[in-house]
Amino acid sequence: MSKMKDLNFFEPYIEKKEFKIEKEKLTYLSILVFVLFIVILGVKNQIKIKSLNNEVSQLRNQVENEKNKGKVEELLSEQEKVDKIKENMTKIKLADEKIEEYDLINEELLQVISSKMPEDILLTSINGDINSIELYGVSKDKYSIAKFQYSLQDTEIFLDTFISNILLENSKYNFSIHLKLRDEESEIDDEIN
Repeated sequence: MSKMKDLNFFEPYIEKKEFKIEKEKLTYLSILVFVLFIVILGVKNQIKIKSLNNEVSQLRNQVENEKNKGKVEELLSEQEKVDKIKENMTKIKLADEKIEEYDLINEELLQVISSKMPEDILLTSINGDINSIELYGVSKDKYSIAKFQYSLQDTEIFLDTFISNILLENSKYNFSIHLKLRDEESEIDDEIN
């Protein structure tokens, strides 16, 4: 004998309902997980915000601390001093450049003068301005002074040289030679004439 199986016409609907129930559970579970994620993320951000606020408070306390204010004021004062020193150094460098620019009696000029000086002459001083130089010295004879003046005239540095003074004192001749410096303007004038 074989058993008969009962047919249940509602069985397909029941299965669909069960599947539908599981689909609803899955949807609710997904929503719950999403809400939990949002809540956890919010809590985590709140913890970070609180931690950053604490750090800001600590830094503010350090800044407002009287010892630190004194140190900051001291550092600002030192910075002002350093800035003034830098400013002065800049001014000194500019002044040094100007001095070098107007430095008439430089090493090159002294070498030229000393190379042209006879052995019997001793220079006692040199004075100069922008256009000319005055040499003062002592010699045993007038010939050495004239020879010195002539050899200086022979250089390209001087436009004109002349002996402005010779005095005999204690069997030695004190003299002065005036040297007019050659400059670019006078060279242009010479070329025109």
